[in-house]
Amino acid sequence: MKNWRREAALKTMPLIAENRVRTPWREFWRRFRGQPVALLAGLFVLVLIVLAVIAPWIAPFDAENYFDYDRLNDGPSLMHLFGVDSLGRDIFSRVLVGTRISLIAGFFSVVIGALIGTFFGLLAGYYEGWWDRITMRICDVLFAFPGILLAIAVVAIMGSGMSNVIVAVAIFSIPAFARLVRGNTLVLKHQTYIESARSIGASDWTILMRHILPGTVSPIVVYFTMRVGTSIITAASLSFLGLGAQPPTPEWGAMLNEARADMVIAPHVAIFPSLAIFLTVLAFNLLGDGLRDALDPKTKEMKPFDYDQDFSTIDFRQHPELYQVGRGEQGVLMVEPYKGEILPHWRFRTVPIAEESAEKIMALFEEYRRKDDFVGMDMARKFIQMGYTRARRYSNHKGGRKYDADGKELPRGVNEEKAAAAAVFKGYWDKLRADEDYLRRKKAHQQQYG
Repeated sequence: MKNWRREAALKTMPLIAENRVRTPWREFWRRFRGQPVALLAGLFVLVLIVLAVIAPWIAPFDAENYFDYDRLNDGPSLMHLFGVDSLGRDIFSRVLVGTRISLIAGFFSVVIGALIGTFFGLLAGYYEGWWDRITMRICDVLFAFPGILLAIAVVAIMGSGMSNVIVAVAIFSIPAFARLVRGNTLVLKHQTYIESARSIGASDWTILMRHILPGTVSPIVVYFTMRVGTSIITAASLSFLGLGAQPPTPEWGAMLNEARADMVIAPHVAIFPSLAIFLTVLAFNLLGDGLRDALDPKTKEMKPFDYDQDFSTIDFRQHPELYQVGRGEQGVLMVEPYKGEILPHWRFRTVPIAEESAEKIMALFEEYRRKDDFVGMDMARKFIQMGYTRARRYSNHKGGRKYDADGKELPRGVNEEKAAAAAVFKGYWDKLRADEDYLRRKKAHQQQYG
């Protein structure tokens, strides 16, 4: 036999919406897709990677062995989209194939530097002591040399060629990753969950690989992305100096080196490789900025405020950030923390807006007075004071030029309309400051409750 009282109670209980748990990847994607610039940069990088893979098969001409002697230094055309260089080679094909070489140089050099630097950074940060001192002193020595100068020295010792360029760029990437990982490890090793793992007998290797390393992945990924752009520029610079890729290899820096003699009569020979370097490095830097904002927990933003939601279901006392929830045409929108009313506040365009806002706030103040709600009264007083202060500030802001009926320019420095709005709030603020009933009741309340 059913318990009809229980059934009736269950029917009247409000249904609780299922709380959808967001995985870290879903949270990352939600925040990353909210950045259109970073999303576009990521799409551009993805296209570059695809082009680097299929470049030899989609290039219209052979990047190294095709020579059109009838069109030397010709500009862009339907046949040669980026023009032809002084040897008759198709620049579009060379830039396309050069994408693979430049990305390989930038990517693998950073991979090597990240792996070695992460390893030494983990050990230095976890064990500290002599291991930390030796590692950091070596990093200080490497940091004392400019990156390009250190790479030139390494290539000069090992010899020219792209493989040596990758090693050289990797060497000056190692100290940067080591210092980054060491700093994060020093913070993470003192966390409670690390102490708990150590107390149950977890080995140092387990703690490093399973607990500390995952906590450093986010900054490593961000720095890795931004470092790829720097490595591409360094590799191109070495090739431009003749220390990297050698002719006829279609590497972007080597192409700029070959274009020096013909830049006056054929500027397109240098423009397109330069543009490829610029766009690629810019895309990686923008992507790195987007990844940093999406992965850094300190930059988590509030969810967009839904003005159509039921304000009666929100405990505004627990959400002081909802006092200021957005900016509109008339200024900052305030949510009244108890009724859920939206009040235009702070930046006033016209006197009626100031009067309407002040009257609403004063009505709320009187309502809170009847309820002996001193939290509400203090909040209303604060809103009136902020309105007066902010309107007065903007009344002294120098605006654009204004002219009278005769076309004579009026003196700048005071916005009469906003000054009038400030006067509206000043009147109410003076009234509140002189409210002896509020002051007497507030004093008694403080004496009673502390």
